[in-house]
Amino acid sequence: MSSIIPLLLLASLVNGAAVHPHNERRYLWGSWSSNTDSQQDSSSYWSNSNGWGNSDSTSSTTSSQAATYLAQAQSGVSGLDQGWSAAGCYDDSSHARTLASASTSSWWMTYSTCTTFCGSRGHTYSGVEGSNCYCSNSINSASSIQPYSKCSGICGGNWFEDCPSTNYINVFTNSKTATSSSTAKTSTFSPTSTSIAKVSITSPSASESTMKSSAPAFASSSSTAAESSSIPFVDTSVISAAHTTISSAVSSVASEASQAVSSVSAQLNTTSVASQIQSVASQVSSAVPAINTTSVVSQVQSVASSVASSVESVPTSVASPVISEVSSIASSASAQVSSAVANVTSSVTSDVANATSAVSSIYSEATEAASSAISSVASDTSSAISEESSAVSTIAEIASSVTSSAATAASSAVSSLPTGWEVSACIAEGTSGRALPGTSTSSSDMTQSMCASFCSDAGYSLAAIEYASECYCSDLLQNGASLTKTSSACTMSCSGDSDEICGGSSALTLFVNTTAIASLNDDLTAGIVTLPTNWSVPSTSCIPEASSGRALTGSSYTSSDMTLATCASYCTSEGYGIAGVEYSTECYCGNMLSNGVSLNDSSSSCTMTCGGDGTTFCGGSGALSIAVSSTITSKLSSDLTTEIITLPTGWSAASSPCISEATSGRALAHASTASDDMTIETCLDFCDAAGWQYAGIEYGRECYCGDYLANGASLDLTATCNTACAGDDMSICGGSNALSLYVNPSLALNLTVVLDYHLQGCVQEVTGRLLANSSYTSSNMTVDACVGFCSDQGLSIAGVEYGEECYCSSALTSSPLLSTQCNMACAGDDSENCGGADAIELYLAAGSVLSVL
Repeated sequence: MSSIIPLLLLASLVNGAAVHPHNERRYLWGSWSSNTDSQQDSSSYWSNSNGWGNSDSTSSTTSSQAATYLAQAQSGVSGLDQGWSAAGCYDDSSHARTLASASTSSWWMTYSTCTTFCGSRGHTYSGVEGSNCYCSNSINSASSIQPYSKCSGICGGNWFEDCPSTNYINVFTNSKTATSSSTAKTSTFSPTSTSIAKVSITSPSASESTMKSSAPAFASSSSTAAESSSIPFVDTSVISAAHTTISSAVSSVASEASQAVSSVSAQLNTTSVASQIQSVASQVSSAVPAINTTSVVSQVQSVASSVASSVESVPTSVASPVISEVSSIASSASAQVSSAVANVTSSVTSDVANATSAVSSIYSEATEAASSAISSVASDTSSAISEESSAVSTIAEIASSVTSSAATAASSAVSSLPTGWEVSACIAEGTSGRALPGTSTSSSDMTQSMCASFCSDAGYSLAAIEYASECYCSDLLQNGASLTKTSSACTMSCSGDSDEICGGSSALTLFVNTTAIASLNDDLTAGIVTLPTNWSVPSTSCIPEASSGRALTGSSYTSSDMTLATCASYCTSEGYGIAGVEYSTECYCGNMLSNGVSLNDSSSSCTMTCGGDGTTFCGGSGALSIAVSSTITSKLSSDLTTEIITLPTGWSAASSPCISEATSGRALAHASTASDDMTIETCLDFCDAAGWQYAGIEYGRECYCGDYLANGASLDLTATCNTACAGDDMSICGGSNALSLYVNPSLALNLTVVLDYHLQGCVQEVTGRLLANSSYTSSNMTVDACVGFCSDQGLSIAGVEYGEECYCSSALTSSPLLSTQCNMACAGDDSENCGGADAIELYLAAGSVLSVL
């Protein structure tokens, strides 16, 4: 072993970096490594001449060869992990690297070392070549896959892995790297509410600038007028008057108190008056708290409560901003009264101090004047208290006025649309036509009320405005439009009212009659259909009409008041379980789908609304809206085309359930019957009793039996069986020259193969004998006896005729013609068939060929 290791190590050095000097690496024994990243396109260095690149490289590798080489690589490479797999052995060149985006090197290179290095840098391809590792997100087009044997070599870090020598690279790939590095998380908005969104109507008193700066009122069900900076329905002149009154009252108090003190200051001139003035100030200070804000706030809160109570019946979107404004007024009034009181106190205190200094020399002359001043100040204080009370009363009057104004405006706003109508949402226009394809109108004075009233008067339950002036009506959203397909493009003001929103570009502001839409589904695209008991609409609700005949062949009628429900009721009364409506007014019934139509066939043409209900659909041109009864679907196949019947024991539909009748006789020629009460069960019972393994029904009433298909008939020659059974119109009993075919293998004749001779069928005898080599006749003739005789003669063809005649030959004297006359029992066994008059039951030895002389 000690001699092997140096040899293996030497091999790895030869196969490794020593022959790849292009990166000018320094080799430190046992620990050297380097890596590089490059964005340079190495393909620019490639040359197809032998001067650069590998002379083995070829672009002519066939797809078959490539697949073989890849399979070799996948078989030869093991030990990869983290989603990496073998990509193949490729030719490589220092001038045109197969993988040129990044590289690293190590004496101890392994598959894992390389895949980890490349994977950490987001590369989908990695490859080892000697002690080097290369990475990229694509393989250089100049490189081609090679037989994996050219990538044999030893990796320095794992001698059981292949790190090929110069000019070949062992490539691996990992699709997970690309996926994880490029996947971006996205999220989509999906409406979760199926209810009709309600939004407030902006009052005509709202300012234009407010309207333009606000988000479209219909863009979201949570948008309300409260989002606007203005207060809807409030007369701002009333509020302004309140501010003016309060300000005037407070100013009056401050002015008169100041004048009184100034008068005292002018008249007092003795120091002893100071104490009296001090007393006056004290009285003023005592009187002022009586008008502090506590009492004002209490009264204002009472007023606000009254306002809130009085607007309870007003919509929240209207009442909230009103209450907010009243509270703001009350708060402002309280603050101003409080400020006025503070100003009075401050002014009195300041002026008293000044007066004390100024009147010390005129005491004797000012006593009488001081007394008068004191009385004046007390009077002014009382007046201030009275003014404050008056201000509170004014606030109450303003609040009452605001409440009345808000209630009136709210009532006016709610009633601006017709009774029972409301704004619903902003929806996208239809994708294949108008979302509301009923009547329409347009006006340069269009408003929300005008459009809703127009549609209401026209008898519709939906109205919508688009492009500011276009009004559309309908009872349903159609042509791909839906309440769930909302839009944010309703940004245009109405042409007749700039304070209202009237849709936008391919966007509709939608209004609904809340009573009428209760009968529609959640997205307003169809009415809710109520069908008779046990009836329902199947998963495929619209099917095409048959191209030849009717899909539903039972009873029918027409009515201008047609609905799917009335059609279903009619079909029930007629004894049918499938109902279909077409062209709005036509009703058809049946117990199965016929004439090639199946529930597996769907149509998109059921676009006509019912004559009796404009919110539901009743088929279209060549298309049926259908409903089914559970009493009939339990008896039919899943596509509603055939009845599920219980066949007699051992019987089943043949692999080709409908075949063409033979062209030169009957396909089933051994027995037959016919009846105007024919059913599948009747025919199968008949053939079963006769002991024939095949039963076929044709033309609705004809039954045929046989042990094999004769006269050119074949399972490969299929046909269309579409005729109802004479005795059961829910079942199909063949068609014109078409057999509904059933089989019971347990009834197959044992004589189909006799002594390794195989029955070929019934053929016509010819003048001079069809089988001319050997023959014999016996009153005890059986098929076994005849076949045994011919076998002993060494002849490959045997035939029985007339019940007792046996003929043998190695070839036919002429081309055989099929016959339907092989109907004679064998003379020696009446359970066997031994041909007929000029008809031969023909057998051929296994492995032989039926030839003609």
